[in-house]
Amino acid sequence: MRIEKKAMTLAIRRDSTLATFFVQYLLERNIRHQEDLVDQLFNCSEKRLARALLLLADSGKKGASGTVVPKVNQETLAEMVGATRSRVSFFLNRFRKQGLIHYGAGDDLHVCRSLLHVVLRDDNPAGSLANHSSSVGANRGLASLPSLGELPAELYARRAPLGICGDRA
Repeated sequence: MRIEKKAMTLAIRRDSTLATFFVQYLLERNIRHQEDLVDQLFNCSEKRLARALLLLADSGKKGASGTVVPKVNQETLAEMVGATRSRVSFFLNRFRKQGLIHYGAGDDLHVCRSLLHVVLRDDNPAGSLANHSSSVGANRGLASLPSLGELPAELYARRAPLGICGDRA
């Protein structure tokens, strides 16, 4: 929906509730853009994909143990995280083998909250999922992480040390 500038300005001046709502929306949108930029600059594509899946699944809801991601293909995910489709496919397969995601009926993608550990992991390069060749080693690293409650604000702006992951694409 498109609203003319003149009509919106008039509506904001007349209705303080609308003005408050609109300013709040603009601030949240600006913050989200800043968080996305930080994510793009400081995290590898594996973490960016994990974050994107969690945000799409809206895992911040109370009591959500695993939620369905809206239908989105790997090419779109690749564009969202700034990676190639083949790289996204590689990480999705890794997440699936580790039980962090699974496909339901009709190819619905279910995201488990434990995928949050991939985003929050701030360990050395030897502990990175991108540097593990087997899922056993990767699972060992995930098992040592503490249990997390609500989806923390750190998900949005967590800065990983440079070089933590084996790729930057």
